[in-house]
Amino acid sequence: NEKRIEMNLTAQRMMLFENGKELARYVISSGRPDKATKAGNFSVISKYLMGYGAGDGEIWAMPYFIGIYKVGGIENGIHELPFINGRREGAGSLGHAVSHGCVRLNIGEAQKVYNFADIGTPVVIYYGKS
Repeated sequence: NEKRIEMNLTAQRMMLFENGKELARYVISSGRPDKATKAGNFSVISKYLMGYGAGDGEIWAMPYFIGIYKVGGIENGIHELPFINGRREGAGSLGHAVSHGCVRLNIGEAQKVYNFADIGTPVVIYYGKS
């Protein structure tokens, strides 16, 4: 049972594959240019129903957090639209590279990806045709 998550940063899309067949495709929001999401081959290293972070004077709560790589001592990953200082980020940010490096998904979609992903599931991130 071969699972794989792919992300095309150019198109701002995530695709879920199982046994070579595409199961789902979602609009994402990846890292803004100065905090770009890293391209490369990674795998799921952690899963938390709620992840927490802070920076730039903000506190983030990130539902359905899936860690995929480390940047220094912190993990970058996939999560639902975050709560920033207690306010939910709007879905209008989806489709645009505006995050601090993580990959954001819409409400409901992140839970589906969270349930799909296992620790060790390959995650392939690349720049491709939009």
